[in-house]
Amino acid sequence: MSEKVKIVTHSSSLVAKRWQQRSQQHTFAHIKFWQEQQVFLWCTNIPQDPDGILSYVQSVEFSGIRWSKPTLFGRALKCFSKLELLEMINTPLPELEELEGPVPFGC
Repeated sequence: MSEKVKIVTHSSSLVAKRWQQRSQQHTFAHIKFWQEQQVFLWCTNIPQDPDGILSYVQSVEFSGIRWSKPTLFGRALKCFSKLELLEMINTPLPELEELEGPVPFGC
């Protein structure tokens, strides 16, 4: 997403309360992580409300991540209730035994 689009959607979310959901849906439809720290910050800072921001995410891309904490991968995917596309670009999947059980999709 271009910087111009990010600024416009952020600004529109401030114009009126009814615009907030629509602008968040656009902003959070596709999430891209290229560092494990970003994944950690996402899991720590985004409210775990399955009807909130997490429900707007339709695709997630992990690019070039080498997992030092494999359980973080499962944690990141846990509540994406509308996830349609998962892209793993130069990012190996953690070993299943390192994930602490199956990776759930949706809450």
